[in-house]
Amino acid sequence: MDDKLSLRTKLAYACGDAGCCFITYISINYYTFYMTNMIGLSLVVASIIVVISRIWDAINDIFVGVMVDRTYTPKGKARPWIKWFLIPLVVISILMFAVPNSLPNSAKAAWCGIAFCIFTLFYTTVNLPYGAMLPLMTKSGSQRTQLATFRMFGAMVGVIGIQIFFLPTVAII
Repeated sequence: MDDKLSLRTKLAYACGDAGCCFITYISINYYTFYMTNMIGLSLVVASIIVVISRIWDAINDIFVGVMVDRTYTPKGKARPWIKWFLIPLVVISILMFAVPNSLPNSAKAAWCGIAFCIFTLFYTTVNLPYGAMLPLMTKSGSQRTQLATFRMFGAMVGVIGIQIFFLPTVAII
């Protein structure tokens, strides 16, 4: 393991977090709006779905963290998790916003609740190992600090991208 990370490696690590933040902030900033304004659920139902998924997220974080920590593969501890769950995360991200309008409100609420809980699980299975990669990439404290700085920069790029491009597009629609 080389203790000096290239600029390319640091930028690549930042891009990964930009993508993670992009998908998370779409779900945080838009999903409640989608549930209430697009498919007609009440704000109370949407709020209950969000609260339940946040509680579920707190629970599954612990279990996924333990499972990642116990993973030993030739590709390492963290990378396999990202590879295994990236496609399921994309699929559930699409399914969250694919509620058929013809369903009764109770079925729409069930769809949204189940999809959002699965989304939080799959997001955890991708993002938690992604964060765990940082100390596995280098033993150097200064390189870890730089890598963490690049990661946070990538996260801010993702958040700003959502604010600049996605939310105004939703307002137009």
